[in-house]
Amino acid sequence: MMANPFFLSLARRAFWPLGLALIGLSVPAMGQGCSDAGFCSVSAFRSWEGPDLPHLVRIGASYGLADYEIGVLTGYAEFQRRWNDRWATDIRLTHVTQSGLGVTSSGWGDVYLTGHYALSPRTRITAGIKWPLADGNRQKDGLPLPMDLQPGLGTVDVIAGAGFPVWKLQVYAAIQLPLTQNDNAFDPGLYPEDSPMREVASTRGFERKGDVMVRITYPILLSDRWTLTPGVLPIFHLGEDRYLDANGFRQPLEGSGGLTVNLQAFADYALMDKSFLQIQAGMPLVVREARPDGLTRAVVAVLEWRRHF
Repeated sequence: MMANPFFLSLARRAFWPLGLALIGLSVPAMGQGCSDAGFCSVSAFRSWEGPDLPHLVRIGASYGLADYEIGVLTGYAEFQRRWNDRWATDIRLTHVTQSGLGVTSSGWGDVYLTGHYALSPRTRITAGIKWPLADGNRQKDGLPLPMDLQPGLGTVDVIAGAGFPVWKLQVYAAIQLPLTQNDNAFDPGLYPEDSPMREVASTRGFERKGDVMVRITYPILLSDRWTLTPGVLPIFHLGEDRYLDANGFRQPLEGSGGLTVNLQAFADYALMDKSFLQIQAGMPLVVREARPDGLTRAVVAVLEWRRHF
């Protein structure tokens, strides 16, 4: 698309500092600020790019800083099959490593299965499911770990949404709702008084609400190879999560519902006609008061390679 000359000039001046910053953020990941239950990373709810070919492979890694100074490294692989001009399906697999609170935890996260139907070249509807590869109750030395150190939410979730143009913007709206709950049994009272785990809120019998998101992006073509896409990502958590107290009663985790607003940027570089490199960065501008699900990131950076064939 042709960008407004003002935005194009501004983006060219800002791009190289931004690019260096994104690369710098990506370095720790090699050696996605979204309070993301999973749908933020679904391909159909991001930018649509590349040649019109039947197959697409994505491989990437993200590094984020979570609560309690926990570092989170996520790797993922995705395959998309476009069956015709309107229908496509995706499968995505994640693996997560977390380090903090004196523990390093690693494991398979989730499988995402989604289907997409294109109403027009820039309007698409999507539906799918997130299937957990862990139960959300990983343990260390026989003690359950908090959600901040679980490789996934441990829930089966349904995902649905759409992407559509508004003026020169691309807008994505989606909802993710849990169909099941996990088996998390973390209680800080199980740990010694000098343990850093005592600072974490209990999620014993954790019951999580769903989320609604809206992503608004503005693609800016910088050159034949470079595209910069800034965006804003509000996510609304649909109520307060709950846990089981010591007496077996469900209690709300106060402040866990409400709005998170994230600022994001995507920088795409065309390596050749069918291969692309993407750097992403994001950080939250507004966060929920309490985040017992362990999803919020102070900053996140992603490096992704994709190939169309």
